[in-house]
Amino acid sequence: MHADFFIWKRLNDKLNNRMIDPVLRIVTFANKARMTQLMRLFIIFVILIAITGCDCRDRDASFTNVKSDRTTTAQRQAFYGKLVAQIIEGAFLQGLSDSTEKAWQGAFWGMTLSRHRSDITRQAIETALTRYKHRSVAFRRALLEVMITVYPHQYIQNISSIFRQEREPRLFAMSLYYLSANTKDRTVLQSYRQRLYNTFPAWQEDPILLMAEVRLRRQMKTQKQEPPALVDLLANRFDGPLPVLFSIQREDRRFPGRLIVRKPDGQFLRTRAGNLFNVGQLAMAASNMPAYLTNGNAPQGVYSMQGFGRSDNVFIGPSATLQLRLPYEVSADTFFHNGSDVQNPDWSRSRYRQLLPASWRDYLPLYEAFYSGKAGRTAIIAHGTTISPDYYKDELCYPFTPSLGCLTTLEIWDDDTGCLSLSGQQALVSALKSNNIEYGYFVVVNKDDRQGPVAQAEILPHVLQAEKRLTQSNK
Repeated sequence: MHADFFIWKRLNDKLNNRMIDPVLRIVTFANKARMTQLMRLFIIFVILIAITGCDCRDRDASFTNVKSDRTTTAQRQAFYGKLVAQIIEGAFLQGLSDSTEKAWQGAFWGMTLSRHRSDITRQAIETALTRYKHRSVAFRRALLEVMITVYPHQYIQNISSIFRQEREPRLFAMSLYYLSANTKDRTVLQSYRQRLYNTFPAWQEDPILLMAEVRLRRQMKTQKQEPPALVDLLANRFDGPLPVLFSIQREDRRFPGRLIVRKPDGQFLRTRAGNLFNVGQLAMAASNMPAYLTNGNAPQGVYSMQGFGRSDNVFIGPSATLQLRLPYEVSADTFFHNGSDVQNPDWSRSRYRQLLPASWRDYLPLYEAFYSGKAGRTAIIAHGTTISPDYYKDELCYPFTPSLGCLTTLEIWDDDTGCLSLSGQQALVSALKSNNIEYGYFVVVNKDDRQGPVAQAEILPHVLQAEKRLTQSNK
């Protein structure tokens, strides 16, 4: 489990293990109309089928026995009240000092999770900014992250001052992201780029600064570089006859993407009704920061799929997880499942490059996974969620809930009992297990910059082309 989730767990511990999370209100009108539980469940069921694209007969019925007491309405309300009063505003009212610094960091994480802000939180941010250079690197990182997430436009002047003075690469990159996200002026962007060069002459040797420069360069281009043909990626052999899961996303990660499964024989998984099996999946982090930053979005690129797991993290919940590993997170001979040609366990960009089809090998965004792993990101997994969707009811990702950089599916919990009612994660895990799929590769790719969730209909033509190509190559 990556260290960021331990912060969420510490928040839970401070609340005497009374954490609650979600009651999922899929549609606002259903709540306002005071519908019966049966009617609401039916509406939610219809929506989930539309989102996941799963045949109901393929779902694992055992999910009805999965329960999380923290997802009841009472527990959710209790948690939110304590989160605001004790963890967030209670910490800020203590004042900022060496002894309270960690409590303030916990408050920043709570704000990122819940999107809570008030006069007290604003005053705390402004106090922290005046003492920025005297605080620890961990505190400064948490401060920058909560400003990016909760106050993305309000502190440009303050962040400009930090950008001119900061010499820690990760914090420099965070301040650069804040500023560049607030302008489209190419002259201004070029000045940011030049400061990066001047401040860090060896920037190309640092994976975070390297990817920050790549992002800045892409932002400055008047003509956008389109990704190569998706069918080339879907038909790629990778490392032999192994299963490959593709999480197809938008560039704007606030919109949910869609997960599909390619079996070892090159055919994509279908439901019993013959439809393409697919599950809605969100690859957005709560911060929506770029993937090269800690707690940023799930990186594009190739992950190694290393079986199933269970998490004791209260925000993930009891559903089975899909264990994924980035380059550098594990040795190369563990990452590559057909490792007979790997002479040593050390990593190289060229070895990762060999996994990609020729048309994608020079497309730098697909190297995010490689450089994020090199920068130290770990434990980005695919999981369900008990986080309350109410926190994000005004955001484009709703009713999906982001985590801290993992890939999350939609799960619906009963308001009164905390039992799992419907689950995209259970559908995914059940489908994989029933097809003996446990190890292989997992590919995250941004399809395009269209505004809206990724739909099954726009993926299917690429899938059919890929299957045809793979069938012909097998003859």
